Amino acid sequence: MARHLLLAALVLAAVIAAPVTAQDGKKYTLEPKEGGWEVSQLLAKLASLPDVTVQYDPQSPQIARKKIRVEGTIELEAPEFFVWIRAVLFQNRLVLVPIGPEEAHTFSVVDLNSTQISSHPVHVPEAEIEKWANRDGAYITTTITLKHLPETSRARNALAQLCTRQVGRINDVPSTRSFVVSDFAPVVASMYRLLMAMEKEAAATEPALRAAKDPVIQQYERLLASCHTETAAKYFISRIEALMPKKDAE
Repeated sequence: MARHLLLAALVLAAVIAAPVTAQDGKKYTLEPKEGGWEVSQLLAKLASLPDVTVQYDPQSPQIARKKIRVEGTIELEAPEFFVWIRAVLFQNRLVLVPIGPEEAHTFSVVDLNSTQISSHPVHVPEAEIEKWANRDGAYITTTITLKHLPETSRARNALAQLCTRQVGRINDVPSTRSFVVSDFAPVVASMYRLLMAMEKEAAATEPALRAAKDPVIQQYERLLASCHTETAAKYFISRIEALMPKKDAE
């Protein structure tokens, strides 16, 4: 396997190192193969990309016994080729997990149920979530912040049904109306779209809810919300009740 370093002597891991440089605009090709491509052969193709290193266990059943059939020729530049192979591996329950420093471009190949996946998320800013919507197999984490949704717990419980089993995570931060989400990129993008739909509906109904409240009651609610302890809240309520007019005794 030209220009690759294969450490087959390691029982639990095999490492293929890719060339350091490549020509600009170079295309990487994958053609149909009789009997299908072995996973290790696909990983060798992946490691042929500039500066990419792949680590895997050659004895793993998911790698040693599986073959993947590809009909039609794939010809892409390096970034798209990487994304395509990662998606193909993901469809076969294999995930590329980044390890080591980011600039090393080193990936470990693990089973979809591995706990290693959730310990190495790629951080994606909220503004860029949509760009990751079609990146199958990429495990990411992000924070989504809303302005109008009145409370977050129900939304969190609803979105938790979308989480990938064992590796998906969603937590809400009520004080900032935020959600911290970690999952595969297409799942996170779906959660983001649902939250934006909830946010749009909440923004549309918020003016009507505000108009329905008496201004004095609104002021009391704001003051009550500023009470940081139960004792302070009870004292504040008692002072309001003391100022209210008493009903005449019957």
